[in-house]
Amino acid sequence: MRPIGIARPRDLTEGSVLRNVVFMGVPSMIGFATTTVCALVEVYYLGLLGSSAVAGMTLLGAFAGVLSTSNSIVGAGSVAIISRRYGEKDYGGTENAIKQTLILKFAVAVVSGCIGLLLLSTILNWMNAKPEVARLGFEYGVWFFIMLPFNFCSWSMFTAFRGIGDARRAMSLMLLTTGLNIAIAPILIFGGAPISIRIGGLNLLSKGAIIGFGLGISGAAIAKGLSLLICCIVGLMMLHSYKTHIGFRITRGWKPDLEVMKKIMKIGTPPGLEGIAKSMANFATTYFIALYGTAVVAAYGIASQILGFTIVAAVGMQLGSAAIVGHCLGAGRGKMAAETVRLATTVVVIICAILGILAFIFAPQIISVFTEESDVAAEAITVIRIMVFGYLLFAFRLVLASAFNGSGNTIPPTVISLSAEGTRIALIAVLIYAFQMNQIAVWWAFVIASSLDATMLWVWYKKAKWIERCI
Repeated sequence: MRPIGIARPRDLTEGSVLRNVVFMGVPSMIGFATTTVCALVEVYYLGLLGSSAVAGMTLLGAFAGVLSTSNSIVGAGSVAIISRRYGEKDYGGTENAIKQTLILKFAVAVVSGCIGLLLLSTILNWMNAKPEVARLGFEYGVWFFIMLPFNFCSWSMFTAFRGIGDARRAMSLMLLTTGLNIAIAPILIFGGAPISIRIGGLNLLSKGAIIGFGLGISGAAIAKGLSLLICCIVGLMMLHSYKTHIGFRITRGWKPDLEVMKKIMKIGTPPGLEGIAKSMANFATTYFIALYGTAVVAAYGIASQILGFTIVAAVGMQLGSAAIVGHCLGAGRGKMAAETVRLATTVVVIICAILGILAFIFAPQIISVFTEESDVAAEAITVIRIMVFGYLLFAFRLVLASAFNGSGNTIPPTVISLSAEGTRIALIAVLIYAFQMNQIAVWWAFVIASSLDATMLWVWYKKAKWIERCI
């Protein structure tokens, strides 16, 4: 039942499909863009420490990505359950689904974090890292894994608000988290100011001036963890607010519900396997890249973060559209769900193509912001100008996947992704070891795998079996 005296917000199963897509997609786009900006700023901060710091974070990210797939298992399942229950107007079930998601997320994060801490040193040394890069990656990784429960739960806060059709609150929470991270990080990373800042004749900051604690790369990880902890606390308070319309109570209702947890895990396991495939492929790719030295690893890390910004529209629309699809299918409106995906895909292709073209043209100018090391900059420009084509295809594929994620029919994209990522790694290995090609082979292998992935998912999407899925 709807809580007494509380009006229900916008009904995403009624009215203009385009307006609903904009209503959910644009705030989700802006929210995800802020997280991408935060990642870029972090790369900028670490770039001031040197390419070894960027390379250390890149290697750690590849390893952490594998363990973080447990987050995507629970997350993907929660999208369908939360949005379906809300679309059915089952507000008690919606509240319970959110709480079961948070319980699961915290538990799997503790386990994943412990595994990460135990294996961290061994993995970094195995990944062809130079001693200095491995040391910096370890320093970052220790705090990253300690703070992992807050990382996982923060994403469920965003999912919860999108699931109840309140993408604007998810956006505002992301903006808060990003702002805190950007503000706290330099205070913890640097002891003395790494640069001077002048506006006109006014000297705002002198290089070397005492500004913080000088924790180095560890400070970056601690800043991220603290901002995510605050995100979780504020998110719970926002959910508790009457304005969320579901009667969420912080102080009770946290008893584990095994039936709901099983449903979340059942739906989330296929995309979780997809996440494992992508993470393992990225881990293997980073291993191959490390064969070519610290400069190439750093270039790949910088370029990947920049290219990530070109697909913010896709990620935002995918997150928003998946919630709308869940609402529509919960209300028995399959045609409206299909029209949602069609419109979202069209918008994404246009926006991502424009951003991709700009990244291709202005790659040298963009890279110059993040590094002054000529060898790193030259390689990063090459990475962007090749891999941008693969990112555009990946953007198209992401929005198509919203149909499957929102409906709970998550097996097809998983099987397709496993095939594509397997192809990518096999192709890289053959080109590097059999044909003795350099790192260019890695960049083109990503484009080829993305083409395969997007094409196969489009074919399966057109079969429209996802509309018939019941959960």
